[in-house]
Amino acid sequence: MSHPHRNAGIDGLPLEILLEIAKYTSLQDRVRFAQVSRTFRGVGLAPLLWADLRSWPNMRPFTMAHLLGRVLPSLVHLRLRIECTCNEDVVPYAAILYRFLPRIKDLYLEVRCDWSWQMDCALRQSAPVLKSAHIQSATDVEFDFQIFGGVAPMLETLWLDAITFDVPQPVLDTVRNF
Repeated sequence: MSHPHRNAGIDGLPLEILLEIAKYTSLQDRVRFAQVSRTFRGVGLAPLLWADLRSWPNMRPFTMAHLLGRVLPSLVHLRLRIECTCNEDVVPYAAILYRFLPRIKDLYLEVRCDWSWQMDCALRQSAPVLKSAHIQSATDVEFDFQIFGGVAPMLETLWLDAITFDVPQPVLDTVRNF
């Protein structure tokens, strides 16, 4: 009995395999991946794929909000570099960080413009799942507030570049690497 010759294309792979393949692509490639077919779109929009936003450091605020919205309720790894031409440019980033900080597990934040009170407000939010944070400023900054609202029980590692504290920081009690 002869079997008809079937071409098994990549679309014929199980969704779990396609998801595993997509994990090894950049965020830009994941956007393209989701545009190939309906099957790829379903895989490409899986929240698990968007939980690691470290490979796209120069995100625009709209893109960042859109991608973080896809991830919920998953935890997020975020690498963000904010380079401003004027200090008001930091405001939309601060608003998004304010909204999502409670879901961020790993944060790398580099602010290459003057610090703003809006960014202070964002970093005053509690960070219940944050395990690692690296916060860097282009100018010297003194925090006159408790970072992460003093609540970051999972925080193990904290790196601060050009940042000092003016008030006691209870969150440092859990930090192993400072």
